[in-house]
Amino acid sequence: QDGYDVADRLSFLLNFSLDMCGVCGGDNSTCAGCDLVPLSGKEEDACGVCGGDNSTCRGCDGVVWSGRSIDACGVCGGGNASCSGCDGVPWSGTAVDACGVCGGDNRSCPLFLPPRPVSFCVGDPLLATLTVVVPTQRIQSFVVVESQDGLWRSNLVFPPSYSCGKCSSCSEASDAPPWCPNSGCKGCPRTGTVTLYSDLLPSNVQPDSSYRILLVQAQGKEAESKQSSLDLRVLPRRDACGVCGGRNESCVGCDGVANSGRIFDLCGWCGRPGDPYFNQCVGCDGRKGSGMEEDVCGVCGGDGTSCL
Repeated sequence: QDGYDVADRLSFLLNFSLDMCGVCGGDNSTCAGCDLVPLSGKEEDACGVCGGDNSTCRGCDGVVWSGRSIDACGVCGGGNASCSGCDGVPWSGTAVDACGVCGGDNRSCPLFLPPRPVSFCVGDPLLATLTVVVPTQRIQSFVVVESQDGLWRSNLVFPPSYSCGKCSSCSEASDAPPWCPNSGCKGCPRTGTVTLYSDLLPSNVQPDSSYRILLVQAQGKEAESKQSSLDLRVLPRRDACGVCGGRNESCVGCDGVANSGRIFDLCGWCGRPGDPYFNQCVGCDGRKGSGMEEDVCGVCGGDGTSCL
């Protein structure tokens, strides 16, 4: 006989019974859920919620307690950077202008230089037109070069002048300065064309080095000088193929000579496409299949020594 039969028969003698969990004399606690309801089956989730589904502490990445949430740009775990302007405000639409000013209108940088960034090979002249616009006629301006070690190497001086230059319209300028479409020239424009390599950069310029060209004006502010700057990257000298830092590989013919124009034809003969025997499988001696080729001296079947 099981416990239930015994309990039913002796209930008048034994002052206890089985609880809902089947425990004799129990208080239903052994099978109660976290809601204290017997046999409910409810348990606390990872978030500590009774009967929960872990959703109350789950991040937007689906990981419990990750702490990630959707930012103002709609990105899970983002820092509002993907849609923020340069002012740090989400969806502001504020951008850095051509002068490096957040939310600027391209009017604060008076130095007119080639498009940014600029790079050139060692030994190449780099021409640039520099336009200085100052509020009065008698302010001295300097164009200086700062090397990557922070030292100023050389400078080009725009001396004070009692006469101003002509302010060219945007259509007349070879590459219109950023402030031209908005306001034209304000102040006293002076224009100078310089060869940056010879006039500004040091004579011992090294390949793979960096410089910064800045405009410094008397009575000017440091922030204005930083805005009126151009990063300049100096690349290695051009190779025989005209490639900066190249190794004469991009224009070398099948004969190993730079700019020879020779390539292998369908027959494996190293020649020029304009040669009469090109793709004819005929050697330079006119015999088919001879394999004779001209040497670097232009001699058919030569060994390249006749022109040394």
